[in-house]
Amino acid sequence: MKKEDHRDAEFLRRVRAALDESADRMDAETLSRLRRARYAALEAGVKKGGGLWTRFRIPAVGLATACIALFAVFLYFRAPEKPDVSRMEDVEILASGDNLDLFAQLDFYTWVAEEEAHAG
Repeated sequence: MKKEDHRDAEFLRRVRAALDESADRMDAETLSRLRRARYAALEAGVKKGGGLWTRFRIPAVGLATACIALFAVFLYFRAPEKPDVSRMEDVEILASGDNLDLFAQLDFYTWVAEEEAHAG
């Protein structure tokens, strides 16, 4: 133990002894008032504390933050979706460059097909 640590320990021992001695010399009325004030402070702390929420607030916030971070990582690194095969056919038609005039009047051809379906 260092010399400073020894001095600090000795100082603390003396302070404790002086405080204990002064507490032993207090009259009953002062001790009663101190005891009532202590119980009032403890009761106010329990009422103000909010119960379980106060005790578990920091761990709950930490857990929520960890869940959100995990969800964000999951969304970032998720597997890409499989391509829609029906849309691939559209891409092939457009990429070929053949007879694109048909697609310019696609609404007309759709209307004709619907009319034939209703007439048939």
